[in-house]
Amino acid sequence: QVGSQIRIHAAAMSVSGKRELDIQIIDAQLSRIFDSFKNNQDVFVQLVCNYADGSQVVVGRTEVCKNGNLHPRWSERFLCARESGRGGKTLMFQLHIHHTWRNPVLCGEAEFGLDNLWSRAGSGPQRVPVPLFKKGEQTGILNIQIALQGAGGMPNEAAGSMASAGFAQP
Repeated sequence: QVGSQIRIHAAAMSVSGKRELDIQIIDAQLSRIFDSFKNNQDVFVQLVCNYADGSQVVVGRTEVCKNGNLHPRWSERFLCARESGRGGKTLMFQLHIHHTWRNPVLCGEAEFGLDNLWSRAGSGPQRVPVPLFKKGEQTGILNIQIALQGAGGMPNEAAGSMASAGFAQP
């Protein structure tokens, strides 16, 4: 389904029977502390959809892993449904340091074609190590798990631990 739009939400499994891509953000291993003022770091992952027209939309975000430092953990799940529309092209995973009084600091990012993720998940649930890069340097690895659910995907029980952060749907 080339030319489809991504819609990510943190909610219970869809009852519509449509297949959705289940993306679980598991954990990360970072190469260093990126906070220039503290010797520890509070870390979160942001999911950004890059569209064919060049626009970007933040479509999901994990909770902040307090004192995640070099080995933050989340185990948060997001559902991604395809819809016709703007033509979602890629999904970017961005790992950031959270600051209360300053802007977040990017630790690293990686980008995947949506069709690639859907195809890989079609062969069954699988863990995917995502190399993170910043300015050409590998800064860590984000571990995710992908699977298809609904209409022949994962059973309803598997949706029990969905994140509940209440993201808006584009």
